[in-house]
Amino acid sequence: CGGVCIYIRNDLAFNPWTDLNQSDTENLWIEILLSKTRPIVIGVCYRPPNDNKFFDKLETNLGNCDRLSDLECYILGDFNVNVLHKKESGLVKCVTDLCSVFDFSQLIVDPTRVTDTCKSLIDLIFTSNSEKVV
Repeated sequence: CGGVCIYIRNDLAFNPWTDLNQSDTENLWIEILLSKTRPIVIGVCYRPPNDNKFFDKLETNLGNCDRLSDLECYILGDFNVNVLHKKESGLVKCVTDLCSVFDFSQLIVDPTRVTDTCKSLIDLIFTSNSEKVV
């Protein structure tokens, strides 16, 4: 059980984008079609806490997609890696490496899960074009 979804406004044109689908991970990809511009690729992902190969698979998948390098891209989801604790985990390095390899920026800087005893930042948004984000 589980999965991810994308809600799209009725007035936005889009196509499913199967170039990046991975059958062994929870992910979904679309391209938003806007007039007078290139498509915008949107991906949503969920990394289960015990999937230590997720970022390797994602990096390989993104690297094998030739069309992606020319398009604006956003990848968002629950990655179950607390990037607030930079030295806590090798998975934080996986996030940093992914951003470095594909020239992505990670946009979220404030904790996304806050309790009485702790704070974490595990819900992330990566983009290839941060200057267009307000």
